[in-house]
Order: sequence, then structure tokens, then C-alpha cells
Amino acid sequence: MCSAIAARASLRSLPAIMDRIDQSSPIMDGTTSLRIAFRATLISSVASFCPPEKRTQLRSSAQSAALYGASQGTSAHLDALNSAHFAVITISESAVTSTISAVRSSARATSFALTSINSALLRDLEFGKSNASSENFFAQKLWPEKSGIAPIDDQWHVFASRLDPDNIWQFWRDWYQGMLDGTPMDWDLQLQVALIEDSIWNAGPQAVAEEIQRIQTEFLSTKLPQTETLSREDDSLYVVRSVVADPDQMIDRIFAQLDFSLALALRGHNSSGFSEMCVAYAYLDHTRKNCRDDPNAVHMHLRLAREVIEGKLAAQEYHREDALIALVSALGQHEIQLRADHPMIRQKHDTFVAQRLRELDDEKRIQIAAEFRALEPDTKGRLRTEFGLDATTLATDTGIEAQRDALKRAGGRSQKMNLIERAANATKSADGSALNKGTSLIMRLQKIAELLSPLL
Repeated sequence: MCSAIAARASLRSLPAIMDRIDQSSPIMDGTTSLRIAFRATLISSVASFCPPEKRTQLRSSAQSAALYGASQGTSAHLDALNSAHFAVITISESAVTSTISAVRSSARATSFALTSINSALLRDLEFGKSNASSENFFAQKLWPEKSGIAPIDDQWHVFASRLDPDNIWQFWRDWYQGMLDGTPMDWDLQLQVALIEDSIWNAGPQAVAEEIQRIQTEFLSTKLPQTETLSREDDSLYVVRSVVADPDQMIDRIFAQLDFSLALALRGHNSSGFSEMCVAYAYLDHTRKNCRDDPNAVHMHLRLAREVIEGKLAAQEYHREDALIALVSALGQHEIQLRADHPMIRQKHDTFVAQRLRELDDEKRIQIAAEFRALEPDTKGRLRTEFGLDATTLATDTGIEAQRDALKRAGGRSQKMNLIERAANATKSADGSALNKGTSLIMRLQKIAELLSPLL
């Protein structure tokens, strides 16, 4: 907890260094001193969360940051820089002594706001005595009261509004604002920044900014769900490509596409029979207006609307008009994407699929695996390889979880291929006879869809 108390003391005096960013000095300019202070304070903050296996690495980074700061720190804002220096060495030296030094240096740097400084320190000490978790510790606003801190606020806001064409300071502005508000950045991300190698820090602010940007990009790709798109290329073979998707953005895109598909289908109501009076439309309209924040309801209502429309088409109560067929295809694609890629729906669906697999007899499971393998000639690259791997996993005794994941992946991909093929062939025959029988691939995909229907 000493590192956290020292870090928060240093955070309060950092604006004094921001205020001198344009300072020139033969020993250390303002940009360098601010970069040193940011690094040291971030490391001391992360120390509270650092897992044991990373602590040795973090201690090495802390020593480098401290030595660099101590050897070059001389300027009018020395107190604030020293506070950051003492905060970071709480990790590798006497924690209590270093914490006291960090707090005292910070108080000297902001002596004009002594009431607020004392109030903030007392609150931090109370949290320390209560054995509060580090997460709760940093979840408190940096300043419990604002009396006398207007100059500090001004220093921060001037720095935050500076032109920054090369984005050298963007990460640090976001990081500091989060610390002020009690909403710190993800600690795993902060740890990766804290462990940036000395050679990069010593290369200058641009090198550090580029490395942080790389870390943020990679971090985002591991935190967000990996989704994928299937497409048929000019050689008629299917390929798969991974993309990163935010669940909320996924829902927004689905609704935007649904609005477009639904509007087209309604325009053709005179020839198809589908209109705003239909039950399927009522489901979709309700979902658009009332269910945007409930992914499970979105998934269920899209499925119900699709099933109603398909039932009407099968009974010839609706006519096979192009826009209506496109709406059915879009609804199916949205269902598949939500099941495969939205974390809330995927988790619920995993349980369902695993239970269905337990009830599936071996003969049927092996038959489905053989159908997946038969899709290999119509695919290439990674998609072809993974259809073969999933078929093998499903056909052999690899455990229910592995079989579930293989079935979901290969099954979801085959359903996407089926929808693409059906949409491409939707207008080949006026009565729809060519919809699923035009080619051997369409026939195979439809057979797989029938086998998977009770499972997915």
C-alpha cells in the first residue's frame, strides 16, 4: 500500500512539471522531466496491482526510472520530480521512508493548497489502514476537496489543451484524467507500459509514444472478441478473415443493417404480402424500439421473426420477393453473428450446445464431422485447414468442451456459407426450386443445416 500512497501523492504534484514543459535546460528540458515523472508515477501506481511473476521485471524498470530521474533532476519544479522519484523507489528500497519522502516532496510542490493536500493524504491513509483493495484505493477521486487547488487545475488544463500534432502526450493525458476521476485505465495495459524497455524510453518521446500505441493496439485485440467474415472469392472458394469487434458496435451495426433490410422488404409488400400488420414485423419493430440494451432479447426476436417469415413462405402465404428473401437472409446472418461473437450470448449458447452434444449419439456426430470435412474442397487457406481440424475433433473422443467449440465454429461457418449461397441463388427460380438444389454445394450446406438444427 506504500507504493499506492506515494503514487497518489506524486500524481497531485505532476501538474507542477506539466507547467514547465517548455523549459529549456542544458541538463534536462521540460519535456524530458515530464516524461520521467510520468514513467515513475505510473510504475509506482502499477506496483499495487503487479502479479508476483512480473514484480522482478517491474522492480528493474523502477530502478531505471529512479536512477534516471535522480541523476538529471534539477529545475524549479524539483520537488514534484523528487516526489515521483521517491514514489517509484518504494518498490525497491525502504517503502515507508520513501513514501514519507514522496509525500513531503509533493506537499512542498503544492504548498499553496495545503488544506486540500492534507485532506487527500488523510483519506489515503484511512484507506491504507482499512486494508482496502488497490482497485478501490485508486477508484477514489484524486482530490476529495477542491479548496485552493485552482492553480493546479489550471496547470493541468493548460497542458491538456496543448497542441500535440504527433500524439506524444495523448496516452498520458488520458491516463492522468483517469487517475483524477478515480477511473484508472485497465491495469494490465498500464503494466505493459510500465515494462517498456529502457532503450525505448531513452530514445525519446516519439519512440515512447509509438511503442505505447503499439501496446494499446495489441491490448485491444486481446480484450475484444475476435469475430470473422466469410467471403467467396473470384475462384469460387470460400475464405475466412478475422476482425476485432466491440460488442456494442456489433449491436449498432446489426440494427443499422436491420433498418435498411426491413425498409426494403416493406416497399415490396404489394408483391410479397409482408407488411407492418404482420407478426414478424411486430417482433422486429419492438426489438428496434425497446431492446437495444438487451442482446439476448435481440437474438431471440430476430430468430422468431425469421421463423415466422419462413413459415409464411413455406405455406405460400408470402410470395418469394427479392427484398423479403434478403431480409430473411439478413436475420439469419445476424443470429449467427450474435451467437458466435457476442460474449453474453455466446456464453449462454455454449451451455446449450454442450448439453445437446451430450445427448447426441456417436453415429450422428460422426456424420456431421464427415459433412464438415466434405466442405474442404470448396474452401482454402485457414478456413480449409480448420474445417478439417474441427471435423477430426468432433469425430474423436476429445472431450465435450473441445467438441462443442469445434461444432460451433464449423457449424457457424457452414451456416454463413449457406446464407451466402441461398442469397446468391434466391432469384434463380420464380418458385424457389433452385434455392437449395442448384449446386452440390448448396445441397450439402442445406443437409448440414438440417443436421445442425437441433444442436445450434
